[in-house]
Amino acid sequence: MADQAWTLGTLPASDGYTLRFRKYESANPKGPVIAFNHGIQSHGGWYDRGCRYFADAGFTNYFFDRRGSGLNESDRGHARSHFQLMDDLRASLAMVRREHPGSPLILAAISWGGKLAVATLADHPQLAEGLILVAPGFVPQVHPPMSDQLRIALAGPFRPRRKLPVPLSDPALFTPHREGQQLIAQDPLSIREASARLLFCSRLLDFRLRRVARRITHPTLLVLASMDRIIHNAQTRAFVGGFASKDVEIVELEGGHTLEFEPDPTPYYETLRRWIDRRFLSRNG
Repeated sequence: MADQAWTLGTLPASDGYTLRFRKYESANPKGPVIAFNHGIQSHGGWYDRGCRYFADAGFTNYFFDRRGSGLNESDRGHARSHFQLMDDLRASLAMVRREHPGSPLILAAISWGGKLAVATLADHPQLAEGLILVAPGFVPQVHPPMSDQLRIALAGPFRPRRKLPVPLSDPALFTPHREGQQLIAQDPLSIREASARLLFCSRLLDFRLRRVARRITHPTLLVLASMDRIIHNAQTRAFVGGFASKDVEIVELEGGHTLEFEPDPTPYYETLRRWIDRRFLSRNG
């Protein structure tokens, strides 16, 4: 894009895969830093407007595309294990930590990325000072049809690269607004088919979360969308209520699952900015 606001970065994963990310630099090098990760179908390009907002607000932010998605062209829609995905996120956060020593680091996870974020922070709590969960995919309303669930169970271990549809083919699930729906429908980087192994990894993450979510002690902001058609809001509130953290704030905003696509997403951006200001900016002057 002509007015690109980000720089491209790369990070070698533990297995040699090259992970790509967008970095949005702010004018405040010592302020809080946000690390974003995305859902199963999306990528960092969906969230450019918000990342620009946060950089202008004084928060350097990084948007990490999951391996096989977005800017990462190799092995599209595939991951060999949920442990590898967790290790990718661990390495990404460790890199940000090295780049910004002394700055509070907030992990902001969107949709399916919330599962990966909680599983990773439960094992490595030192990687971030705060956690933001935006419509996290802990309790989905949308599931693969039973026939695909059987294929996932059988092919995940034995035919790991078999491609199956991601059960989110209707852009209206993400947003009720036509402009956002058109962007999703026309986006060449969206993951519409995923390998059986990646979908199997998602199920394994579900089982893991039931055991480890209670370990989360970080200050946490949960942002829900009032018209969400992808996740169950009430059950998600209850799930986050099981965290060990004594500092959990829950906000429900008007809009569809992907609040970024609201005609005016400013209330969403402001919710995150004010929470970071209250929790982290004041203590850093």
